[in-house]
Amino acid sequence: MSVCCCLMQTFDLDQWAAHRSTNRYLRHVRGVLSSRIARGLSGPLTYVGVISLGVCAYETALEGGALPEWGFTWPRLAVEIAGPFSLSTFALSLLLVFRTNSSYQR
Repeated sequence: MSVCCCLMQTFDLDQWAAHRSTNRYLRHVRGVLSSRIARGLSGPLTYVGVISLGVCAYETALEGGALPEWGFTWPRLAVEIAGPFSLSTFALSLLLVFRTNSSYQR
């Protein structure tokens, strides 16, 4: 028995109508939060979200003058808008090149 045989599904008319229905998009969107990928990413995304929220709250308090004067200047955490993108484009371009090369080898 091959793997391809197990993955193939034969549809009758009713199953095909349900499969090609536009309601499938809503069904897929509802299933996103219960997927294994979303559960695996929830921890790191929560961590990044909490850190981002803290940085935003700090910068807002710094701009509004709500931080106490303790005899030193509070540091700015603001980053240039293009900074993270310019740092990550090199890694992204290498990833795409290696992915394309590995697909050509198949």
